[in-house]
Amino acid sequence: LSKKGFRKKKAGDHVYFHHEYEGKETGAYTKFSHSKREKDINDYLISCMQKQLHLDKRSEVVNLLNCPMDGESYNHKLIMKSIFTP
Repeated sequence: LSKKGFRKKKAGDHVYFHHEYEGKETGAYTKFSHSKREKDINDYLISCMQKQLHLDKRSEVVNLLNCPMDGESYNHKLIMKSIFTP
C-alpha cells in the first residue's frame, strides 16, 4: 500500500495505512493487526476494509492489496466518488 499513496503508522498491535494525495490525507485508511493468530485476511476483514477504503466491491480490495489496482486507479475511484478533489 505504501507504493499506492498510503502512509504507514504503527499504533499498539495495529498498523494503520492512511491514504494521502499530494501530501494531504483523503480520509481513506485501513488497518492490519499484528496478531500471530490472524495470518490471512478473511471475508469479514475484507468487508471492513472495503468500507474504510471507500471501495464498492470486495474484489476491488483484493485488487488493491494484490497490486492489479495501482495508485492512479485508486485515486481516480476516490475522486469519482467525491471522497477528495485534486
